[in-house]
Amino acid sequence: MGYADWIALANLLFGARIEEEGHVGNAVLRVGLADLIPERLDDLDRLLDDFTSWSMVDDFASGNAGITAVLLQRYPRAAVVLMQRWSDSSNR
Repeated sequence: MGYADWIALANLLFGARIEEEGHVGNAVLRVGLADLIPERLDDLDRLLDDFTSWSMVDDFASGNAGITAVLLQRYPRAAVVLMQRWSDSSNR
């Protein structure tokens, strides 16, 4: 499964706007994290527009396995820029 495949699957899961499917979408993102390079962070940004609950946000962000932590470790500058966009977004 390549980048285009798993990002499409994550998009489908988040797009359902059902919390349980969103958690599976987070799991799909974790599987594909090696392919999530700074040039592709806009794809991630679009996916998060379909988060429907704080538990999805917590799942995305929390702990050592959290996607946020991984991005901050690998690409600190790009991750901070992305997170600044999130903090300024009208869709919190």
